[in-house]
Amino acid sequence: MPDIVTLTMNPALDVTTFTDHVVHTRKLRCDEPFYDAGGGGVNVAKVARVLGVSAAAVYPAGGARGEQMSGLLDDDDVEEHIVPIADDTRECFTAIDRTSGLEYRFVTPARN
Repeated sequence: MPDIVTLTMNPALDVTTFTDHVVHTRKLRCDEPFYDAGGGGVNVAKVARVLGVSAAAVYPAGGARGEQMSGLLDDDDVEEHIVPIADDTRECFTAIDRTSGLEYRFVTPARN
């Protein structure tokens, strides 16, 4: 039995990239994105594992993004209990402007 069990009602596959400068109505050339499993409880479970505490994450997931999220949590050694949903897990996008250091976060609605 894990020391901590988290429940995340609205998880997301988080996609993050960097660009030199964010300018409206321009194409922004970005670095290769990196992916993280995200959502409040998921993040707590990941940090607990880093701190050496056993943790399990309970969350709804579906589709290819749900599978990718599960794989990322496997890599982070987080025990998971997935509640299958018909829709694809949501995806959120972050672009970081290298010039200013500002972070632009685009959060999509849940479909579960």
